[in-house]
Order: sequence, then C-alpha cells, then structure tokens
Amino acid sequence: MTNKIPTADLSRIAASALQEVLATQFKLLAVSALPDEMARAATDSRCLTGSVDIEGERMSGSLRLQLPEAWVHKINASLLKGRDAVSIDEDDASDLTGELCNMIAGRIAASLAGAGYASTLSTPRVIRGQPLQLEGDAGCLISRSNWACESQVLQLTVFLTHKTT
Repeated sequence: MTNKIPTADLSRIAASALQEVLATQFKLLAVSALPDEMARAATDSRCLTGSVDIEGERMSGSLRLQLPEAWVHKINASLLKGRDAVSIDEDDASDLTGELCNMIAGRIAASLAGAGYASTLSTPRVIRGQPLQLEGDAGCLISRSNWACESQVLQLTVFLTHKTT
C-alpha cells in the first residue's frame, strides 16, 4: 500500500467525477474553461458554494464546488419540468448544489478508496453570495479546475491532506 495520496491522479479523479455526474444526471457536457470564459465568470457576483468534507483514517480533506446562481436555477428548472428558472426558490437551489457536491465527492471518495484511502463524507453544506477565494493548509494537496457548462463557469476545488500514523 502506498504512503501518499495519489497526487498525479487527484486532478484526473476530480475531473472525471464532475464530468461523469453532469453527463449522467443532467446530460450536460463540461469542458475545461478557456481564459475568456474565466474573465466573464469573474464578473458574476452571485454564486452558490457547496462543500463536503472527506474524512478517512489515512487522509482528510474537502470538496468545494462554486456554481453561478443563474446556472443552478436553469438546471433546476430543467429538472422540475414546467417551472421556469425564476420560480426556483433558494431552498431548491441549495438542495441541488448540495446534491451535486455529494455526488461528485462520492465518486472521488470511491476512486480514492480503490487506492487504499477509504473515507466517509459529511453532509453537504451550501452558502450563497460572492465567489470565494479558496485556500488550503500548508502541505495540503490541492486540485483546482474550472469548467465551462451551458455558457457558465463551474469551479471545483479538492483539498486532501495525508495523515501520518
């Protein structure tokens, strides 16, 4: 069994988890965001940030997913046929954001378990407001990625720390 979290694989694992969840659950394609898309996203001041903690005997960490509020409302409206994006309330948007985080974190946790890093997930938490600058602790393995989906930019950050025994 290895002594370190599979560093080179974390970005691939996170990317695969996000793309798989969006494709499977919503039939959406997410691709790496281009610089001009990132510049547009920086002007969007309303977002939902979901988080799930990942805790195991050999590692701990968290997943953060920042989603433009307009994107969450649009996706939720497509799920709730007959309702438009404007009629989706804050609870519906928070529920979808939390569930997306949970599904992505579950896929990441399953991949890490296959590498010997079994873990459990916390209940998702969601906050709304301005985009956050997410920073990890010193020595923390970080995977950051930005995704274009439905003309919006989604930001996925995974933080993992190896526990020494």
